[in-house]
Amino acid sequence: DHVTSKAVRQKIRPSAGDTFFPQAQAYLDTLKQAGKFNRHSADKPRIERFREFLKGEDIAFQDINISMLERFKAYIKGTRQVTERTAINHLVVIRSVFSHAIKGNVCDPKYYPFGKNKIKLKFPESIKIGLDADEVKALEDLKLPEGSGQRHALNLWLFSFYFAGMRISDVLLTKKSLFQNNRFHYSMGKNDKTDSFKVHEKAQRIIDQYMY
Repeated sequence: DHVTSKAVRQKIRPSAGDTFFPQAQAYLDTLKQAGKFNRHSADKPRIERFREFLKGEDIAFQDINISMLERFKAYIKGTRQVTERTAINHLVVIRSVFSHAIKGNVCDPKYYPFGKNKIKLKFPESIKIGLDADEVKALEDLKLPEGSGQRHALNLWLFSFYFAGMRISDVLLTKKSLFQNNRFHYSMGKNDKTDSFKVHEKAQRIIDQYMY
């Protein structure tokens, strides 16, 4: 098959290195360049815990197999006392680095340890208990000093609530230009999904405190 000289050079001498941690850094750099700072801040320590598990040593992609990943998962749960969901999130980052390396022709897809007949990443069902109407009203009616940290924190929570439970990272990036014709238009930072909501009068009172 036809192949360019650039592709040959990339295969023989990857610019970021052909082992895991140089590619992990390239993956993190890509997140930062794309403006996905919340994912960057969450994934970076997970990569460092994998380095900790390997006692600071780098590792070739072909040496990251099912057995090793299962031991890493057990290590995370045992040393950090974390939930199953948190442990799986650590494996998700490793999967993302693998995918990044495969797309860059750095790693052969045959070494990919995830998927059918390999490691399947399945998150456990989580129980979410929301507030009832009386509890929300109690928060709305709560008297706090204007300009205080508690008042700002409550405003952020209520703003998120009025717009279907926005992530805090999206709330903090809210700006005036996102409000048009009494609607709020924004793109979710986690998955770039766009959404639009009618601005409720309660939300408008909070918006007025910060944007006008």
